[in-house]
Amino acid sequence: MSARAKVAVSDETRLRRRLARELARDDDDEINLARVALIIAAEEYPNLDITGTIRQLDDMALEIADRVAEESDPHAIIGILNWYLFEVQGFEGNESDYFDPRNNYLNEVLARHTGIPLTLSIAYMEVAARVGFQVEGVGFPGHFLVKHETEDGDILIDPFNKGELLDEDDCRKRLESMFGGNVEYTPRMLESATRRSMVARLLLNLKEIYLKANDFPRALAQVARLLLVTPDDAEEVRDRGMISYRLECYSAAVADLSRYLEMQPQAGDAKEIRETLRVLWQLESRLN
Repeated sequence: MSARAKVAVSDETRLRRRLARELARDDDDEINLARVALIIAAEEYPNLDITGTIRQLDDMALEIADRVAEESDPHAIIGILNWYLFEVQGFEGNESDYFDPRNNYLNEVLARHTGIPLTLSIAYMEVAARVGFQVEGVGFPGHFLVKHETEDGDILIDPFNKGELLDEDDCRKRLESMFGGNVEYTPRMLESATRRSMVARLLLNLKEIYLKANDFPRALAQVARLLLVTPDDAEEVRDRGMISYRLECYSAAVADLSRYLEMQPQAGDAKEIRETLRVLWQLESRLN
């Protein structure tokens, strides 16, 4: 039996409610990224000690707090963070198995010291915050980054590549390399990401991984949580309906696909969704 299968329905409901409470904060900056990421992980890891895992971040910050306190230059502080996280602790980007779902679970990232740009950025932000150094997320296409804002401009940092410092020209070149010129660079790509958008990006990563693996129960769990982040996201309502269809939960599929058409009556796939609904109604009638 998989780890997730061991999670009782009541525990799953409790975790979803806890996630909803964390995301309901009026001020986006008050969302505790580490706690939210670990609540997400707790459905997959039912024995996860969320408080104890957060304490790991506290302990790491304590190890460099005195060094950071002696510095006022942001480049020097970033140097300390990079030295400690990537040389002492050995955090690194998981290039050999990028799509391993464990790369998206913060408890696994902290235990294995490897992850993807987003989760390594969350770890970087959380340790930096604990030593009083403000670092923001940057939702750069295809490769999440972090930055520290100064009066002289932003300092861009790539936690996936051991804290490499980047400038705007580096980012243009990376975009060209990743997308072959099909995505045009704009300065908005380097704006600070909201914490809610970071949570959504984490869940989208997991959703895509599980869909590609045809692991529909786990994919459905990600969509359910995505709809806690963005309740009015019509595409996620549609996707929840289609996944429910694959799981032979026909009533749930009908409800979501019908709602999708109400939300987006002129959607480009409206004809296909109506056809799917006709099939679902036939399947439901046979069951009844």
